[in-house]
Amino acid sequence: MSQDAKQLDFLKQKIECEKTARIKAEHQLELKSRELHKANQQLTTSSQNLDQVVTQYKVQLQETHQLAEKATIDLKESLDRLKLIIQASGATTWEWNIHDNSFSCTGTIEGQLARKIKEITCYDHFIDMLHGDDKSHVEQSFSNHLVSGTPIDLECRFLNKQGKYRWFHMVGQKAINRGNNTARMVGSFVDIHDRWESEKTIKKMAHFDTLTNIPNRSFFNKFINDTIATAQLNKAFFALLLIDLNDFKIINDRYGHQIGDALLVNVATVLKSHIKGYDQVARIGGDEFALVLNNIPANGQLDNLCNMLINACGTPVDIAGNKLSSNLSIGIARYPKDGESAERLLRCADMAMYAAKQSKVSGSTFANYHRDMDEEHTRKRSLRDEIESALKEQQFHLEFQPCVEISTGICHSCEALLRWPQMPNNATIQNIIEVAEESGLILPLGKWIIDQACRFVAELEAQNMPQKIGINLSAIQFQHQDLEEIFNSAIKKYQIDPRHLQVEVTENLFLGNMEHAIAILEKLGQLGIEIYIDDFGTGYSSLKYLQMLPIDWVKIDKTFIDGLGVKDENLQIIQAVIKMTHSMGRRVVAEGVESATQYQLLHNIGCNVAQGYHMTPALPGTDCIKWIRANHPFNSNEFIAAHKVSV
Repeated sequence: MSQDAKQLDFLKQKIECEKTARIKAEHQLELKSRELHKANQQLTTSSQNLDQVVTQYKVQLQETHQLAEKATIDLKESLDRLKLIIQASGATTWEWNIHDNSFSCTGTIEGQLARKIKEITCYDHFIDMLHGDDKSHVEQSFSNHLVSGTPIDLECRFLNKQGKYRWFHMVGQKAINRGNNTARMVGSFVDIHDRWESEKTIKKMAHFDTLTNIPNRSFFNKFINDTIATAQLNKAFFALLLIDLNDFKIINDRYGHQIGDALLVNVATVLKSHIKGYDQVARIGGDEFALVLNNIPANGQLDNLCNMLINACGTPVDIAGNKLSSNLSIGIARYPKDGESAERLLRCADMAMYAAKQSKVSGSTFANYHRDMDEEHTRKRSLRDEIESALKEQQFHLEFQPCVEISTGICHSCEALLRWPQMPNNATIQNIIEVAEESGLILPLGKWIIDQACRFVAELEAQNMPQKIGINLSAIQFQHQDLEEIFNSAIKKYQIDPRHLQVEVTENLFLGNMEHAIAILEKLGQLGIEIYIDDFGTGYSSLKYLQMLPIDWVKIDKTFIDGLGVKDENLQIIQAVIKMTHSMGRRVVAEGVESATQYQLLHNIGCNVAQGYHMTPALPGTDCIKWIRANHPFNSNEFIAAHKVSV
């Protein structure tokens, strides 16, 4: 092959190789181009998705910002409301930084405490203002809360600028930081001194006799039950003495109640001077006292003590220029010989006292209980039979005593009172009620009273004289009758407005099954019937219970009204009761108002309604209607002029 042919062949091969290489390169380029296009499409899609995400986040961020702005506004409004609430409640807030011991207060504290706000800079300043008896209790409460979480909720006394201690109610709570550690404590305290003082007065009124300042029947009942429990545990003996002042009514009638009260105070002082250790004296009635003497031998004689009491009380004392003395009848019962319950011991001592009163020769005497005295039980059984016959023969009837709105003189309501013309000479309506309760006859008698009271309401409504009629209920009825059904039946029977009915219950009702009693009263209240607490001050008068009970009215007992205008203490107690009752949204009735002076004083201190002989005694239905028409409104000034009563 020629040289030219070889070169030509070489060139052909070279061209083929280059052609093949170019084809491969073009193919690779096409593949890369496709990959690049695909990557570009993916990038475009990712960019679009990213734009959507960014848009969504922008929307969410805007919504979050709007919510944050609203939360800020709501928080400010909440803080403003909280500030107003704190100001309105008189509360002061406090904060204690546990790490640096700093302390701060805000609120209405200025003028309440010995230090100014800016002066209370540490925990020690705060504690130093506490009463010495309260410091350890408060510090222990703070410590317990930090350790175990026991709530800080207590009452304590702080020193004020005048150097006196006032009662405060304090609460507190620890605050946990992000590290789950207690960094500070926050809380508040409120001045409750006025409320505390008022409740102290109410409590004293509940447990202590306002005249003699010795324990009353309520306190005594608890004391003797506690004494029995202790005696049972220790196999001990004690004696119960019931003491009654003979012919005390004559003293009151001849010299007046003020002199009589002074004599009662003297007797209480004498009795109190003759007790010691764990002995106790109490005034359990108008002129009746009780003594519990502990550590008395089973057959120990009490003659010497009784004679000392008789001689001491029989020694004349000068009262307003009058030389007066007291004659005593003393009944003695012993635990456990005569009885092992308070009820039995009181019954035995009462029978012994009655026997002493019946056999008195020289004015004063005493008697020990013996079983022959149980004939008293026979007397009560006889009275029970007479009550039962009177019910069957319809010998009972009701009278109605008007109650007057003091500020207007308008007859507000009438209390239905039981009357028995054929009642035995030696019995009273109170005796009848007591025997009826003991025997269970109060159930048919109480049902009859409800029926007759509703009948009188119907009569008043028919004469276009709508008046509220008050009905006294016994605790026995709450235990054994369906009072809601009884009232509903009577209301339907006479087609009356239940809002023209009232029920009156005593505080003793709630010493039993309080929940049951409250449930029944709530049902009666739902019918529209108003609820009264009667004889307030003679039973377990507790502000706590008044707050719990579904009542509309409080009736202050006559024993407190009797001394009104004569004893400042009675006026102060009545004012305290009225103030506290009004603060709870209830109204007040004063019963036993017998003079224009009492009526005017009650008006001056804001009492709502008065009931008593100053207006009128209880009247038969027809006469009551006439009285309401003739005294609409009742004019106390006309009464004063007509009876020459000076205020």
